Amino acid sequence: MIGDAVIVPVAYYVALNFRYAESLDAARTWTSAFAIFSAIAIVVHVAVNYLAGVYAIVHRYMGLREALRVGESALLATCFLFLVAVTWPLYAGGGYLVPRSVVLGGGVLTAIATIVARFSYRLVRETRSRHGRTRERILIVGAGQAADMIIREIQRTPSLQTEVVGLVDDDPSLKNMTIQGCLVLGPVEAVPELATKSQATQILVAIPSAGPHEIARIHRICKPTGLPIKILPSVADLVAGTVTLRDARDLDLTDLLCRPKVEIEVGPISECIHGRPVLVTGAGGSIGSELCVQIARFDPSLLVLVDHDESALYELHERLQNIPFRSYALCPTNILQQRKLDKLFQRYWPRLVFHAAAYKHVPLMELHPDEAVLNNIEGTMAVAETAGRFKVERFVNISTDKAVEPENVLGATKRAGELIVARLAAKYPDTL
Repeated sequence: MIGDAVIVPVAYYVALNFRYAESLDAARTWTSAFAIFSAIAIVVHVAVNYLAGVYAIVHRYMGLREALRVGESALLATCFLFLVAVTWPLYAGGGYLVPRSVVLGGGVLTAIATIVARFSYRLVRETRSRHGRTRERILIVGAGQAADMIIREIQRTPSLQTEVVGLVDDDPSLKNMTIQGCLVLGPVEAVPELATKSQATQILVAIPSAGPHEIARIHRICKPTGLPIKILPSVADLVAGTVTLRDARDLDLTDLLCRPKVEIEVGPISECIHGRPVLVTGAGGSIGSELCVQIARFDPSLLVLVDHDESALYELHERLQNIPFRSYALCPTNILQQRKLDKLFQRYWPRLVFHAAAYKHVPLMELHPDEAVLNNIEGTMAVAETAGRFKVERFVNISTDKAVEPENVLGATKRAGELIVARLAAKYPDTL
């Protein structure tokens, strides 16, 4: 408000001097009348700005919409002052306070000056933030509206400690163009080279309209850089129609599927698990641990976690604590110990068993085939046989695609495990 009170008389004074640039003596004849007009102009502009909500604008978020509001306010104030200048002789007698051209010219200068003053605050703040410490240096793939929104957010939020080092886009007409001051460096194919030159620490795919084929192509190009690749949600997932950096997530396999995502009906699954005791072997492994987390979401009465690796079990324990889920029992047990298996089934009486305990690394099993036989064949037989004897309602054996026409020890042992489960299914018809 104080700044506007200074800008307004200065702007109109400059307009007056432009009007009489060739004759300063003529300009001096308006001195006393101009002082009255300046006071009126200050009151009018400040009042209109207040009523239009100009002083409610936060300067560091000044944008085009806010600039239009400031401009419209200045235009309204100028129109009112023009009416005052025209009608002044009718009510006050004498001549005009100032020439009418000065009113119009001063109004335009006031609008420009008030907008520039507000943008200057934002510009200074963003310039300082760019030269501050940055934690992430992002190379953005895509130079469209989503990229523009992301860059704006980064520039307005220094606390993100993030800098956009450049953009890439396959549209050749955009090369060497800028978006919010960030340069379009070249096509997507140049990402590996550009990421090295710009010292990027992260790649962000900002093309919400991109399909699976396009995402897969971008992933193939960006993967050799070794940098984390994040992606914005698809257009269908953006409910509000705006994009923020918080929407970015890690690129995963579902983004690379060249087909629609298969939606799983969770209702039947919930009916099988909810309120029932469930036992998972190999619970600490990569498959078993994720399986346990998913099972926990369906609220079983008890989740029995079986694994011979106690470190992996403890890591799963900490992971389940964060869900949070408390109805589970940690059982560091070797599935080849039949007596221990019997005790577990007697104690917890599981109704569902997920058998995920298995060796899975192909090269290692080629070196130690005997261990693969013990764990993948005899271990599967022990767990499946025990589940049948205790009349478990459902037994799920986690296998692998390598069991189809096996060409290695791992595949052969997993195929043997499948055949054992099929044979025991006939022996124990009460267990599915």
